[in-house]
Amino acid sequence: MKSKIFTSIILSALCVILAGCGNNTVSRVKATAWDGSPSLTTGQALDNLKVCTSTSWKTLTDDRGRLIAEYDCSFNNSAVPSNDPAQSITAVTLEIQWVIPSGDNASAEPVMSFFGTNYAFADGHTTEGHYLNIPAVTRTVTENTAVDQQSFNTALRNTERSMLIDRGGF
Repeated sequence: MKSKIFTSIILSALCVILAGCGNNTVSRVKATAWDGSPSLTTGQALDNLKVCTSTSWKTLTDDRGRLIAEYDCSFNNSAVPSNDPAQSITAVTLEIQWVIPSGDNASAEPVMSFFGTNYAFADGHTTEGHYLNIPAVTRTVTENTAVDQQSFNTALRNTERSMLIDRGGF
C-alpha cells in the first residue's frame, strides 16, 4: 500500500515537473482539426481571433470527474451601458470546452462539449451558460471577420440564417 502511495506521489511530481499535465491536454486540443475548416487546427482558429482582446486556455475537472480543456476569449468592446448603472455589462467572454477521453477511449480525439458566453456586470454578478449553435459558431470563427462583440453577434446571426436557408428553411 505504501509503495502505491509513493508511486502515485512520484508520478504526480513528474507530471508537474514535465511542463504540467494540463499543458499537454491543452496542446492535444489545439492540435485537433478545427470543426469549421479541416485545414486549420483548433489552436490556429482560436488563438488568432480578431474579436478577442485576450485568450486563455486551462484544464479543469468537471463535476463528473472528466478532464476538461477550456478556452476563453475576452471580446473587444464588449461593455454595454444600461439605464441602471449596476446592470451595465462590463465584459463578455466566449467559453468553449472539450471533454478529454480517458480509459478505453483515451486515444480518441477530444470532444467539443460546450460553447457559451459569460457576461460580467458592473455590480459584480455574472451570468453564464448561454448555449450557442456550435456549427454556426465554428463557421463564424473560421471566417474570422468579427472585430468586436456586436460584429461577432451579427456574423453569428447571418451564419445561422444562411445555414437555415441551406437546409431549406426560412
